[in-house]
Order: sequence, then C-alpha cells, then structure tokens
Amino acid sequence: MANQFQNTLVRSASGGYLIRLARKPIVERKIALVNRLQEPLARFEKELTAWADDLAKGDRMHVDFAEKLARPEFAKFLILDYVTDEMRFQESELENVFGKLEEATDETAAGLKLNPEGQPFKELKESMDRFSLIWENRDALQEPLTHFADQIVGQDELHLQLKTYCKTEFAFLMLAREMNYLPIQADAAARDWLSQIVTKSDSGKYEVTYPSEEELKNRIEGWFQDFREVRRRGRIVDEFAISLAEPAVQSAMKTLSGKLLLVKLVEDAAERPDVNGLQLWFDEHFEERSEGLVLREGAELAIDEFLAEVAGMESELAKVDF
Repeated sequence: MANQFQNTLVRSASGGYLIRLARKPIVERKIALVNRLQEPLARFEKELTAWADDLAKGDRMHVDFAEKLARPEFAKFLILDYVTDEMRFQESELENVFGKLEEATDETAAGLKLNPEGQPFKELKESMDRFSLIWENRDALQEPLTHFADQIVGQDELHLQLKTYCKTEFAFLMLAREMNYLPIQADAAARDWLSQIVTKSDSGKYEVTYPSEEELKNRIEGWFQDFREVRRRGRIVDEFAISLAEPAVQSAMKTLSGKLLLVKLVEDAAERPDVNGLQLWFDEHFEERSEGLVLREGAELAIDEFLAEVAGMESELAKVDF
C-alpha cells in the first residue's frame, strides 16, 4: 500500500504522512477531478440504470447483467477507465460505453436482448466480472487504505481533503485500477504457478516446460536453499510461538509454510528506503511545513557550501567557450 503513495507522501518526524511539496499540485488535480466527476457520474449512473431497466429479464444472464449495470459502484468503476494518468476526463468518451451497449443488445418486443456471442457483450461482461471480483474482496484493499489515510497528518485543508478522499469508494476503486488489482483464489494461483513449470502433453502426461534442465535444476536448488534458510533461521519463530496462548496460531507459526508466509508479511510491512537521492538531500536539509520548505536547524553550513560550489562552477564555466 505504501508503495503506491511513496512518490506522493513522505514520513514526518512524528511518523505520520505529509504530501511532498512537489506533489501537491498532483494531489490538488486528483481531488479536483473527483469533485468534477460527481455531476457526469450522476448522469452516467442514471443512463446505465435506464439501460438496465430496458433489458428483457427472461433469464438469469439478463437479470444478473441488469443488476450489475444498475449498481452505482459499477458506474464509478467504469468511469475511471476514462480518466487519464494526467487526471483529465472528457464526458464525451463515455459514449464508448453506450456504443458497446448498443452493439451488445438487440431490440425485441420484450425489451433489449443481449447478444452473448458478440465482442461488445464480452468486453462489458469482462468489466463486470472484474468489478465483482474486486468488490467482493474489497476489504483486502479498503481496510489498509483506511488505516493509511488515518496516518496522513491533517496539517492543512489539502491534507484533510486527501484523508477524506482516501476513505471513499472512488479512492478504493482508483487504487485497484492503478494497481491492476485482481484477487485470485489459492487453487487458481497454484495452477498458474505450476503452469510456468509443467504442462500437460497430448498423451495426458505432464512435461517440464523449462527451456533447459540446467535452468530448472538451478531454480529447484534455489527453492531448497530458501527452505533451509527459513528452517535454520526460523528457530527463533518457534521459540516465540511457544509463548503464544492460541494453539492454532502456535501450530501455524511452527510450520515451514507458516514461516515462509511470515517472511513475506515482514517484508511487506517493513519500510522501504527512499532511494531518490535528490529527495533524500531535501529531506535531510529541509522540513516540510504548511507554508512550504523550511531550512532545518544546523543545515545552513551545508547550504552555504552548496551555493559556494555552484558559484565556483559558474565561474569556471564562464571561462569555457562552447
């Protein structure tokens, strides 16, 4: 979660998050865009609901399609497909959605009938299925997003607006879109992982799909090395697990799979270092406040040296005829 915001926010001395000074215009544009979207979104929702009402409800497919089409959350999800990375939006682009609906349906006496064999229907159905899967698993993103929002320092109006925005359905859906988030069940994930290594032949037997035996051998050795590392260094986890009162958690932490999962959780929770050298230099010598960047105490000497170096370079460059 923090990775999605690391270019926008920075940790304050108190541990909360502040908007980077250079990123304030971007945050302002995003929040302004969300506010501007309210009116076109209301019209979009109304029109999608009208389409849903016009559908013939003769079978389960039509009923399900109509129900999803009329959901306000789905309208938000769809409208975000027409928001550019530069936070621009043209309402006229929404005609693409209505064009697909026109092509995906046929007029009948009972109402609009879907054409499930056509590409427009398949594209709309794919969007609906992806939305449904994300929405059913929204706690996996919404809860950490809300927790993250609570850590934003409300030092001015823009920070307060960002805190409020991060707790909205719009923020959740935009984050899922930016992350290309698509939850997957464990069995599907296992099959996908196995398909990278083996494939079923025409005879029904599984064959290794690696380009070479050496490459597969190296990967397997890497797995065993990881397992040995976790088993050896995981003894401290066993010692900690003994002190736990909950038997189920205690047993889970003692397993190899539990330790591997714990390693991943620790890696995800750990703060990543900011490797932006220029930003590190600014963070070291300046402090972000509501009025802008303020020189930190004791940083005057470093700034004086920097200015002296710049003046010296300018003096030397003036002597060179390019």
